[in-house]
Amino acid sequence: MSNLAVGFHNRLLQELECPVCMEYMMPPIMLCNNGHNLCCNCRVTLDKCPICRGPFLKVRNVSLENIATETLYPCKNTLRGCTKLLTKNLIRPHADECTFDNHKCPFAKISNTGCNWRGTLDTVRRHVEANHKGSCVQRVSRKFKTVLHNVSCSQRYYQAIITMDELFYVSWRVQSGVFYCAVFYIGPKKGANNFRYRFSISTKDGDTYSASSLTHSYYENVNDVFRHGKCVMLDYSAVQRSCSENKDLPFRMEISVV
Repeated sequence: MSNLAVGFHNRLLQELECPVCMEYMMPPIMLCNNGHNLCCNCRVTLDKCPICRGPFLKVRNVSLENIATETLYPCKNTLRGCTKLLTKNLIRPHADECTFDNHKCPFAKISNTGCNWRGTLDTVRRHVEANHKGSCVQRVSRKFKTVLHNVSCSQRYYQAIITMDELFYVSWRVQSGVFYCAVFYIGPKKGANNFRYRFSISTKDGDTYSASSLTHSYYENVNDVFRHGKCVMLDYSAVQRSCSENKDLPFRMEISVV
């Protein structure tokens, strides 16, 4: 946009700011008898106009509502580097998955560990590698073998995996006789559809159990993934038959590009 257009756009956004909550107003936009605008959420909490103390009218500012519907709004993460300008009905969904948002560490978001770090999505991996070193973070090939120790109904397990120069987060749990395994892609939401994971175990009798699923987005709720069975699910009795006497579970995992 030209300097003139940028100035006009910024002035328009100022007019669309609610004087109380400072959020951009969307229909219905309310009016006081002196022409001041107010968003509908703040209107229900006030008896008089916060600017002039005048009474409110029982009418809406339809002209400003029409402008608000077509105006391009900046993302709330503009100061962090996001340059998106979208209409109001699109900017809210974008904000929910904006990579410049203040994201939680996956150890805190998915496994509820006590990590208070927050940062943009492109800094999550650097944080994980620097602050969660040891057995909780592994660099692996696409196909790898490892062991879950002391498998039981009361335990929950998690691990960060770096493979193909991407960060994934694996969560396992046992619930109501079912063994669950979910792999979350730590990156842009759409990127989760680009990867698939496979979890395989073998019993002492030589039987093999294997299941596969697309990776899940970091933005998904981990409890919803397990609750709705949108991940790898195996009968816990088969898992028990694959465990050693010490309840250790050897397994094979593969993460591949779709």
